[in-house]
Amino acid sequence: VKTKRKDLKDTVVAQKINRFHKDGHILAAAVLIDLYIREQIEVHHWTLQEGNVAVPYKVNHRKGQPVMEHFLDFYTPFAELIFRDMRLPSGLNEAPIWDALERRGIVD
Repeated sequence: VKTKRKDLKDTVVAQKINRFHKDGHILAAAVLIDLYIREQIEVHHWTLQEGNVAVPYKVNHRKGQPVMEHFLDFYTPFAELIFRDMRLPSGLNEAPIWDALERRGIVD
């Protein structure tokens, strides 16, 4: 990612964190958490005998939910892929996130 600002040159803004850094897993998890909290996806998991929740095994798009016009909604169709690989889709990467930050004037 190219930036004209020298103060951002060696920061996360100038890096493709999704593919070449271990932070890509954290980014993918954050996107899935957001989609789950906004009820755009369902997370399937086993329940143990005591009623405790075990590790999730499947994620899918929740049917019948209206799109909330949120910048992370671009990732909703890829939720299963993101869950499986714990990476954002290569064609989309983190572009919607940076675009939203630019629109808000946080980065230029």
